[in-house]
Amino acid sequence: MWLIGTGNMAFHYANVIRYLETNFITIGRGEANAAKFEQHFGLPVITGGLAMALEQKEAPESAIVAVSVDGLFSATKSLIEAGTKRLLVEKPCSISLEELIQLREIEAAHDASIFVAYNRRFYAGTKRAQDIIAEDGGVTSMHMEISERGFQIAALEQPHH
Repeated sequence: MWLIGTGNMAFHYANVIRYLETNFITIGRGEANAAKFEQHFGLPVITGGLAMALEQKEAPESAIVAVSVDGLFSATKSLIEAGTKRLLVEKPCSISLEELIQLREIEAAHDASIFVAYNRRFYAGTKRAQDIIAEDGGVTSMHMEISERGFQIAALEQPHH
């Protein structure tokens, strides 16, 4: 398995992968983040970016894509076209509906599977809630609160395409 990226999210994924005692190769672009990653985990990072790694090595069966938002689409597309079949892609997976549609078409054409990392659906608490709901006969009503503060997200500097 490959972990694509060496930034903040990649650190979190690396911790989980190590906890699961799974072997992985980390692919990074920048030297500074790669050095921090190597120092923290004691693991080598292949630098130079995904395109260079795919030129040097056979594509992995599975990969986690944890690069910057503006690179998610191209990294996912490159991996699938190189032969990767199972991908966990950090949210939002792409920055446009057109890119998502294109990824879906590429995914189907290559018999691959893309999972977008909306983490909450995999929390143990979410699974337990689903079990309780099933045991109780299903949902009859619901109250939901969203804790994301959209005004703060809207104020973040984002790449424009």
